[in-house]
Amino acid sequence: MVPRHYLALNLDPEPLEVERRGAGGTVRETLRPKSFWVNPPGRPFSHRVARKNRFGLVALTPDLVRRLTGRDEVEVKLAYGIADPQLYHLTRALIGEVRGGFPGGPIFVQSVVTALAAHLVRSHGVEPSTRPPAQRGLTQAQATRVIDFIEARLVDGITVEEMAAEAALSAAHFSRLFKAKMGETPYRYVMRRRVERARTLLGSGDRRVGEVARLSGFSGTSHLTRQFKQHFGVTPSQFQREARR
Repeated sequence: MVPRHYLALNLDPEPLEVERRGAGGTVRETLRPKSFWVNPPGRPFSHRVARKNRFGLVALTPDLVRRLTGRDEVEVKLAYGIADPQLYHLTRALIGEVRGGFPGGPIFVQSVVTALAAHLVRSHGVEPSTRPPAQRGLTQAQATRVIDFIEARLVDGITVEEMAAEAALSAAHFSRLFKAKMGETPYRYVMRRRVERARTLLGSGDRRVGEVARLSGFSGTSHLTRQFKQHFGVTPSQFQREARR
């Protein structure tokens, strides 16, 4: 038994046969490749499998899910063999971030976790998720507060929850309204502002790329280089050489 929402993704290329202990005795389940087993917090489980298997595991505390989705109570259904492409891609994004040493930083991780929590509640909750009040996007006052906050904290480990707090919204609701207002997700907006600041610094002095990365809020030179090339088509060093000519 675990005290968290427990999601297990079958990472093997073959189906896994699972025997679990149910109310009426032994129940057989099949977890196909890319499918999930979802176990609610506090629910005991007992499994038997015939071979070793690789899983990707995500465990979300009930408090975190409630906080990110803005719901007072969240109950998720016990399920085996869920084929859910969105849940799969979000989980793989987290696995990739962990394996890479968290290059995207806190804002990327929390953006993915927020989307995962919202999708889990919406698609696999016992009761349908209550829709937030009809609002097509952030108000101008909310947007101004959030943008000012981002600019002041651009070099820090800013999170979606911190931005959402400036707009007095849950992280999941804020992410939807921010994208509707700004045309991009909070994560994409922050990354764009960071590479724009890096471009300004690279073109206005002789700072090393590593120093520019630090002053722009990136975790390191490689993180800046990857994001900079995605946005501008050249590396920071290439841009700096061109700016000096």
